[in-house]
Amino acid sequence: MKSMYANGFTRIVIYWQVASSLNRPTLESIYSIACVSSWAALVSFHTVLFVDSSAHRRLADHVGSPLPIFSIGNLVVHGLPCAVAVYYPPNYLNIYSGIGAVIAQVTWGLAQTIDNKAGLFVLDEVYAPCPKKTWWSLWIVALVVNLLYPFIGPTAAVANPI
Repeated sequence: MKSMYANGFTRIVIYWQVASSLNRPTLESIYSIACVSSWAALVSFHTVLFVDSSAHRRLADHVGSPLPIFSIGNLVVHGLPCAVAVYYPPNYLNIYSGIGAVIAQVTWGLAQTIDNKAGLFVLDEVYAPCPKKTWWSLWIVALVVNLLYPFIGPTAAVANPI
């Protein structure tokens, strides 16, 4: 069983965001991709509640955490990178930021599920078991957010002035 804490995508995004923010503007492209990815992770992680209201309870049980503690941790882990992206917006966002975020997330998803008996992009071993249809819905949400965020996200106007 893989651990959400060791293998979760948000952990990688936080590392990218911190590492690239320490060397801006040289790593601005990576920072831009990390900011986009943080929003895709936040939105997709919470979209699951619309299709499976017990998903966060199962995930809290899976990691051995009471639901209130899990919820606070979830807010910090998924919300803080987004807050950083708003407070310290990337110098630019464009379709390449979104495409880079898609490539990063799909590559991570493939790496996590390439030998998965449940199927590609089914992240039951990393998070909590969900129907395959739910996983595919969440992947679609994440990919759409990755591609649209550079144009409609809260920092789009700052990074893409008219």
